[in-house]
Formats: sequence, structure tokens, C-alpha cells
Amino acid sequence: MWALQPKHGQLIPLRTRLETHASDQTVGAHIVQIPARSANDILSVLREAIPEQDAVNLQHLRRFAKTDYLPYHLRLPSPSAAENIGNREEQKQNYEGDYQPRQAGTLPPQAEPTFEPSLHLLVCAASIITSSDLVSILSNRPPFSDAKDRPSVRTVSVPLLPPTSDKQATAWSRQYWPTVYKRNNPFGPHPSFVSRAEVEIQPQIDEYMALAAQVGREAKTSSLGEPVGAIIVDRNANAGSVVLVIAGDGRWGVNGQREHLNRGNGNVMAHAVMRAIGMVARRRRETAVTMPRGASPTDVLKPAESAYSRDSVFLDWPLGDLENDYYTACPVNPTGYLCVDMEIYVTHEPCVMCCMAINHARFGRVVFRKRMPQTGALTSEPMAAMPCPVREQKIAGHSEDYGSQSMGYGLFWRPGLNWKLLAWQWVATLNGENNVAENIHA
Repeated sequence: MWALQPKHGQLIPLRTRLETHASDQTVGAHIVQIPARSANDILSVLREAIPEQDAVNLQHLRRFAKTDYLPYHLRLPSPSAAENIGNREEQKQNYEGDYQPRQAGTLPPQAEPTFEPSLHLLVCAASIITSSDLVSILSNRPPFSDAKDRPSVRTVSVPLLPPTSDKQATAWSRQYWPTVYKRNNPFGPHPSFVSRAEVEIQPQIDEYMALAAQVGREAKTSSLGEPVGAIIVDRNANAGSVVLVIAGDGRWGVNGQREHLNRGNGNVMAHAVMRAIGMVARRRRETAVTMPRGASPTDVLKPAESAYSRDSVFLDWPLGDLENDYYTACPVNPTGYLCVDMEIYVTHEPCVMCCMAINHARFGRVVFRKRMPQTGALTSEPMAAMPCPVREQKIAGHSEDYGSQSMGYGLFWRPGLNWKLLAWQWVATLNGENNVAENIHA
């Protein structure tokens, strides 16, 4: 319809709030070195003596580990040495390099086990039993009851929650204890689900984001609002994927007119997301009513509905030629609830109000371009948190820091909400267009 100049970008899936917290929660756990031939007997002893040992679920960690596969600091002969090694450059190189088990005989002689072959057993969380009680239990049972040395129990830090990727499991195996990634995501959407959605979105994402940016610029040029734009796509329409509505921000306008410009926060109900959702609802209603020849939808609305027709603070009708062209281009199904399983593409990370509207409208996917650390409510990294390692990588040709932090709400997939949807940031070079103040609620 309109000549667009899309930029090529990359979709970065957002981490859920639970995924964010899963990366930094650890718990103390007891480990002990045992002879491999006695592994089953010792497990039986522990099950009988500590029936509550699984109260803290650590099934994402390997129960047994050979010395070769332990992190560097756990291969040391004593707990004190393990504590002192934490800041050594040697451990840093081991953590950052490729994870490889050591070759036999590379440790000092005193670090080798006193019985061969041996295994290291992860017993349970340290909160369940004290190390002294654990030593007492093991000391009175074979093979330790027949040995000269008492069992050496050590308490180490391990990840409390399962990893969400192979990369994270490998990092934790280097840093804490051998960790298993079970090809699922207990804290968010399954990776394969996200990948399939990206395959569907990717062919048209550049055009959709360019269209959202264009309608946002028109809102700014007309002095009706900030340069924020949103478009809604129905991928399940009869004609295939269609753009149902596009909407620019209208907070500085009244009934589509340029009034009370830059006064306070303006009309908060005329944010681009709110307008776009309202326009879909209006289109459904207009399609559902039977209109006499020559009448407009407004003429046949009920009194309660007509009161919110063209003098509403919601500005849920086209304000310019660009919006009007898309508003009238494709038919919309009059049945169904608002925007179930539709997609919304936004130039800026939506505020709390707009995020909740996206949830209540039952969108299936949301994509935004520019993070709003002070006001955006989709991203989950809290202001004091470190960026996610997978997002620390730099993308050639893209100047935006897409790893910046946020208020940490993660209002797309979190406990307490009765709806969940997929969310991405679309990363592309900004070049200064569609810039807004950092404290603006998009």
C-alpha cells in the first residue's frame, strides 16, 4: 500500500521472569568422595538414613561425577584450597574456555583419591542435614567403617533451578557441578515452540516493523502524539496473514485534534497499543451490525455504544490516511474475543498499562523494537541484575544495546497472569528515528 524501506533486524526472544531468577539462585549441597564399587550400597544407606533428602529437588544435577568432570576448584584436595582458588586466573581460564575433563594424573599426588576407582556423590541440599551428621552416618557404614580415613564431606554451591539451555548447563558444569539440560524449559515457553514461531514471523518482520515506525513518525509529525506506532496482524485470517489495523500514538490530541499539546501525560488511553486494540474491537462491531443503505456503523449503534463512538478518549478510529487505508483494506471476522492469537508489533516496549491490555486482549505474540528501561514492562531483567549471558553477544551492524535492563516485570509470561504469550525484541540499527524520552510510557 505504502512505500516502505524496511531494515533488516534480528529477533531476540525475551526471558521470562522465572528464567531471569533461575540464572542466579544457588543452594548449598553436600558432596562426598566414595569408592565406585560401593556406590549402590551408599545410596541405600542414605535413603534409609535421610528419607527427606529429595525435599530440595536437584534432579538437574548429576548424582555421581568422576573427578575428571568436576569444576576445577572441586578437584582440589581440601575445602580450604577450594575456597582460595576462586580468584585465580587459572580457574577463570578454565571457566571461559571449552569444557573438557582433565587427563588422569594432572593433579598433585595428594589430590588423587585414596581409593580407586572413585566417584563424587552429590548427597542432598545442605539445609536437610548438617555435614557433621552426614559424616556420622557414613562413618558407621562400609566402606568407611573399615577404612582408616573418615569420609570427607564438603559443602558446595550448586544451581537451585534447572538450566534453560545447553549453554547454561555447560557454564554451570564449569562453575558449580555437572549439570544436565533436559531439552525443556520449566520457566517459560518450550524452545521448539519459540523456534517455530520465529520461522513464521521472520519473513515479514522487517516490513511490519517498518510500518509501525512509519505510522509512529506520522503521529509525531501531526503533533497528535509521540513517535510510537503499533500494528496488529491476523495470521489466521481467511486471506492468510493480514495487517488488520495500524495505529500511531495519540496522547496529545483530543478527538483527533491537536489540543492540550504536551500537557501532563496527555490522554493515556490513546497510547498506540490501546488505540490499535480499540480499533480491532470497533471493526468487529462495525462488521457485526446490519446497516441500512447509506448508513454508517455509528448510526445503528446502541445509545450506550454511540456515546463512545467518535467522541471517545480511546481514539479507536483512523486518524490519518495511512491508518484509514489499512483500516478499510481487509474484512475482519465479527465473532471472537478481541485479538485472540493475533500478533502485535510495536516500535517501543509497551508500558504496564499497555502490557496488561495486550494480555487481556489475548494476543499470541508481541514484538517490540526499542527497550524502555524506565517504563517498559515486557522485559524481565531487573535494574540491579546482570545482563543475560546469551544477550551479551554483539550483533554486527546493530548499534542498539539490546541487553539493557528494565523494571523487571516480564508481563508476558509469569505466574499470576491468566494468559501467556511469546515476546521478542527486534534488534536493528536505530539511526535516531522514532526517538522518545526515556521516561515516556509507550
